[in-house]
Amino acid sequence: MKNAIAFFAIGFTLCFAVLGSTPMQMAIPRKASPRLNVPKGSVAIADRQAAVYPCQPLGGWQVIGRTPLDLLDHSQGCLSKFTMSDEVRFESIGRETFLAMGGQF
Repeated sequence: MKNAIAFFAIGFTLCFAVLGSTPMQMAIPRKASPRLNVPKGSVAIADRQAAVYPCQPLGGWQVIGRTPLDLLDHSQGCLSKFTMSDEVRFESIGRETFLAMGGQF
């Protein structure tokens, strides 16, 4: 995505980052039934909202990618690396970069 997406809220599970107002052409309906395990770091869309899964919960959003970044910050009082005024920008990276940044398949 070229444009940043505004951070809306922390969602249903610990530090689940709910982002909003994705471009209309990216809108995807939620899954009919949720996955029992969504990989940590999954980037997903439901309707016009995007989200990043910080752990491995169940989830009904459509997974479109993954981030190698650990979104839980255990060194701070607040576990989330996001705050309400943040904007998030997704950039495509290759397999080698994903692994070099700590990503796991």
